Amino acid sequence: MTKTTIACAGVALFLLSGTASALAQSCEKTFAAGGEPFLTGINYRASGIVKTAPAKALNGLKRGMAAEGFSNVTIDQEEGTVTGFKDGAGSGRLQRLQGTARKAGNGSIVEIFYQLQSGQVSDEAFIRTAFCRIINGAGR
Repeated sequence: MTKTTIACAGVALFLLSGTASALAQSCEKTFAAGGEPFLTGINYRASGIVKTAPAKALNGLKRGMAAEGFSNVTIDQEEGTVTGFKDGAGSGRLQRLQGTARKAGNGSIVEIFYQLQSGQVSDEAFIRTAFCRIINGAGR
């Protein structure tokens, strides 16, 4: 092996270990928001690991989304996704919340993504708390 190959392998291993440790963090620590409210809208994300199989986690995500007021919540088992809609801003324009669950060891990695449309704003602390309730509920 050349020094370049070894260095590239080391960097790849470092990046992969960073990704794994980021996913192992609590929901609150993985929560992220980005975007410009009046230009692009705001995107929210969070993830967590639950100790259930992906199919059961998807059902938990569906229940959690419905409990948080999302409607038309559907599961696509083949894609491993759950999608729900809500008019959180009261504007008549629906926002979409999408969750995924994929196998990770003896459990599942659960991720959720929510996008507010441009011109819409929300309380970030409220969204973080709701996201973590949904993710933690996916493990039940």
